[in-house]
Amino acid sequence: MMAKNKPSTPRPLDPSTPFFGEPRISVGIMDRRAEVALRFEGNYHVDSIGPLSEEFFVKAAVGAIVLNDAHNLEIIRSPVIQCLASPGSTFRMSNVTIGIDFHWERKEEQVFQGNLILRIILRVLSRLR
Repeated sequence: MMAKNKPSTPRPLDPSTPFFGEPRISVGIMDRRAEVALRFEGNYHVDSIGPLSEEFFVKAAVGAIVLNDAHNLEIIRSPVIQCLASPGSTFRMSNVTIGIDFHWERKEEQVFQGNLILRIILRVLSRLR
């Protein structure tokens, strides 16, 4: 006698998780750059600030990430800054270099949907003796 397979119950979707289970990616956005221009399109909740929806600049400082607004006023400074997206919100990055060190390397504008987490990644260079 064959056992009947019971249909599995689908896992509930968590709307606070971007893309409902899609893979999360991490990319380096400031490699060889002093600052990056970003624009939130939609509402983002930023650590200790609250809602934010505007153009701003990301800069690296000693041990911290710094967000400056369009008037170059500092918004926040921290080693990690979490920007949590409201449903449907996107962020736009200008002058993103793609194809680094390939013959088709170029800069273009990129649009991403979901949360944005900015963090300092320290690279330690060591010399072999």
